[in-house]
Amino acid sequence: MKNQIEKINKLYEKAYEDLENNNLNQVSKFVQDLEKYDVINSKVCLSCLYIDLGAVKGDEKLIIKGISLIENNFDKMMKIITLSSLYFNLANGYSTYYSLTKNKLFNNENIIIKTKKLYKKAFEHCKNQDLAVEILVNFGNFYNYFGRHIEALELYEAALKLNSTHGMALLNKGQSLIEYRNLMNHDSPMLLEVYNCFKDALNDSNLTYQGKISAERSFKFLKIIIIHLY
Repeated sequence: MKNQIEKINKLYEKAYEDLENNNLNQVSKFVQDLEKYDVINSKVCLSCLYIDLGAVKGDEKLIIKGISLIENNFDKMMKIITLSSLYFNLANGYSTYYSLTKNKLFNNENIIIKTKKLYKKAFEHCKNQDLAVEILVNFGNFYNYFGRHIEALELYEAALKLNSTHGMALLNKGQSLIEYRNLMNHDSPMLLEVYNCFKDALNDSNLTYQGKISAERSFKFLKIIIIHLY
């Protein structure tokens, strides 16, 4: 059993290495290998991969598959990973589903209310600072999906208080500042803070492939705004 779990963990790690480098075909192969194992450890790994791979591919069915895997095995999963991680993974599933489909209902439940509760529970139960940062960033992203930029910025700031160099927190803060500026017709000096957010985000060696692409695009968008102003 121990040897089997080690194999599952290695497949999971390799899958995420390829996901971060956008090698999606290879990720799908690792997913197929993990699906051969009918144990709770593989189901935990698969639930995360289904959601994250579904997000990158824009595959609604994969995301739902990940959500269902967690909900149908929640009590068993609690025995091998923290409650905070479980709530976080489930919240990410619903958040990703909403961002892709804009459906406000999932199995007759209000997805916005449910997702907010799950992120709050994840943070309340969290005892790991690195995970706490991820929860705050993803919770902020969720608020951004439906234009709640003030709440999103507050969550990014909270994340950056715990880790001031976190690439995704910096990137998303910068993007949210632009959205807020456009909404409020704010003065241009805010752009300096946005520029620093993008610059510092790209200096984070842990920034994912998708994050780097997004940061580079944001820089280009920022240049267009500056050219338009001056």
